[in-house]
Amino acid sequence: ALRSELRAVHVLNTRSFRTIPKPYQRRDLSLKAMNVVLTSDDPLQTLSDLSQDLPSYAHGLSHVALPSSFRDDVRTANLRVAEEGIGLPGFAFFVNGRRISVERPSFNLFELVAVLREESALLTKMNEEFVDDGVR
Repeated sequence: ALRSELRAVHVLNTRSFRTIPKPYQRRDLSLKAMNVVLTSDDPLQTLSDLSQDLPSYAHGLSHVALPSSFRDDVRTANLRVAEEGIGLPGFAFFVNGRRISVERPSFNLFELVAVLREESALLTKMNEEFVDDGVR
């Protein structure tokens, strides 16, 4: 009996994971994801889960209710960032704190690959040093 109940729940969840939210439901998906991360008991794990498999969470996120003040808080924070002169565009791509310009026409794939290679070499070097020191 329990096995059949679990199977039914699994089938239902699988169907909802495959359901693509309608355009009007996707409009606030980023805000809803941010709200879920911020209110989570383990925000880092929640952020990791969402960022690694957003499509499977999109349907569930589309049904999350946002607190009434949340949109205003985000709008205020965005205005404050703009006033501070940080000047980041609406989208920015960072690799370990290094900003990669992804706006067209200036996006350079080779720059991104070079940065990723540098970061990979740095991680390899750090790993080798820790292994040599017996730290693990």
